[in-house]
Amino acid sequence: MNHLLSIEATAAMLNQQVVQFSPEIKTKFRVGLEFENMLPFVQADKMYSAVNVTTGDILQPYQPRFTPNNQEAFDAVDNTLRPIKLDLEFTEEQLEKFYDKWAANWFEGGKDPMQWTYPKYIIEAEIMPSFRDNLNDAAWAGEYVAPTAGVPGAVLESVNGYKKAIADAITAGKLVPVASGSYTASDIRSKLEDWMLAMPREVRGRSGKILMSDSWMRKYYYDYRGDFNVSTWQQLNQQMGGLTVDGTNCMIVGVKAMEGSNRWIFLPDNQQNMIIGTRRGYPQYPQFIFQADLYTLKAKAVIYRFFGFEYWSNLYVNDQA
Repeated sequence: MNHLLSIEATAAMLNQQVVQFSPEIKTKFRVGLEFENMLPFVQADKMYSAVNVTTGDILQPYQPRFTPNNQEAFDAVDNTLRPIKLDLEFTEEQLEKFYDKWAANWFEGGKDPMQWTYPKYIIEAEIMPSFRDNLNDAAWAGEYVAPTAGVPGAVLESVNGYKKAIADAITAGKLVPVASGSYTASDIRSKLEDWMLAMPREVRGRSGKILMSDSWMRKYYYDYRGDFNVSTWQQLNQQMGGLTVDGTNCMIVGVKAMEGSNRWIFLPDNQQNMIIGTRRGYPQYPQFIFQADLYTLKAKAVIYRFFGFEYWSNLYVNDQA
């Protein structure tokens, strides 16, 4: 390689970089991850299962004899961790191009050279963006497929996402959707308001978040604006922090990873249910090991994930996939 950099030297610098800036790198890997920045994490060794207890009626008319009438139902949702690996290989020619691109921006005014080194550029500018996009997509639309030995699998085959978990639970009769019916860009406002009114009594009126695709969130705003000639998008964000459903304290959250889906998910506040699982004792985000051979630079990392739920009875989704 030119610039007095060899594949071996690049591997050594990258390994030093991931050790020296480990906390900062892990923090930056999380930036831009939609679900991972809004949902709670849990840890497990292989399987995570939260037992749900539902208690029946307990009040009854008074009589002097002891007449217990309580009934409890126990169920659980099993969430299986999947290892997800990152195997990357860079040729000498690719590393040369990375160097040229990095060198053109290295001397930017006011920038600490240690904060924009060549190995740091490779990790943050070339690896991180693809990682974020891939994990966002898998978190929603992933459907696990066991890999064929020696053949790299597709991104969406790495792990089951929320979309599949919801669909499987509905098919199995474990989850009963709150019906919204089909909707369009011209009636999404009224359909969403009706859907919130149809919530079970115990969560109706609760504050929380409503997740939907980013495009449907924007169409909700356009429909609302057309009906009532309300504030601009910028004013709503400044005044209220975003879109809310009238008559509720529920914020609408647009999720780009949910594009193409008509699903709505209501997450009441203070009711942990939609969760992300990682493996106990293992890095939450990629901790790469870089290895050099005669022709290429190899980067390897493994993370563990499941995208699931704790209690089906506490999950509120509409009937549109």
